[in-house]
Amino acid sequence: MALYRVRWQIELVFKRLKSILNMDCLRARKDSPLAEVYLHGKLLYAWIVEKRLCRRCGRDWNRLDQLRYATPWRIWTLLQRELTSAIHGARH
Repeated sequence: MALYRVRWQIELVFKRLKSILNMDCLRARKDSPLAEVYLHGKLLYAWIVEKRLCRRCGRDWNRLDQLRYATPWRIWTLLQRELTSAIHGARH
């Protein structure tokens, strides 16, 4: 049962990456060097979001066995908007 729970957590991470960060749609041709760079950029962005969430909400922010006030999708989306506005603000 514990192994199934871990597997399910991994499935949820991939689903979140695909739905929020559009990881399944890369803006490059398959097997091109640009696709690899684009994928690494998306993974780096996901890692930064995850680190900020752990810092802000604690390491156990996504555990299924405790009370949550928002879904991981909602929390990720809010933090993604915050990061996007910070990036755009730094650009100007």
